[in-house]
Amino acid sequence: MDLFRLILQIAPYIGSIVILVGVFVGIIRAIYNFLKKPKLEIVDQPTIRNWQYVGTRQTRRFFTLEVKNKRKLTAKRCEAVAKVIKGSSNIGHLLNPCPLHWSRKPYSTLSTGADPIEIGATAERLDVAFTVPTISGASWLALSLALSYPGQTGQAMLPQGEYVIEVQVSCENGRGASKKFKLISPQNWQDLDAIKL
Repeated sequence: MDLFRLILQIAPYIGSIVILVGVFVGIIRAIYNFLKKPKLEIVDQPTIRNWQYVGTRQTRRFFTLEVKNKRKLTAKRCEAVAKVIKGSSNIGHLLNPCPLHWSRKPYSTLSTGADPIEIGATAERLDVAFTVPTISGASWLALSLALSYPGQTGQAMLPQGEYVIEVQVSCENGRGASKKFKLISPQNWQDLDAIKL
């Protein structure tokens, strides 16, 4: 009889306790899922170096960045764009933001839109800007079409001068990242340079 009375006394509180435990478990699960999601990171320092274009054997000078996924879960549909924040008014047909080229993808004649990739445990190289030895006084943002036909299309061309650009990377199942750089579009193609701001 005493046990029955005790059960009757605590019965109203059991429902509240079950609800509180459910809320607590839901919060813990949400935190775990948030921390498990991919998180992209742009490595601080830009890399400036010459690469040879396989199609024509022409050497080009590139400003590239390394993009890492800091979590174990693969980042899906990763895209990158560059926004020109400050610079010459003679930019021309620039897409702003301009979709950028992932180095492992072949060049294409895409003139708009990104060509997404997945980023797992291995860092990926992102082409941001480039120059070619046959054209002086300009550089290009690494739009796939500009990489395929530099000088034949005005898209993504940056006349000689200094520019402030913001590079943004994103993925559909996690968090992206962004960083600003000063990009120097040179008179001489070998003088292409970039500095993290």
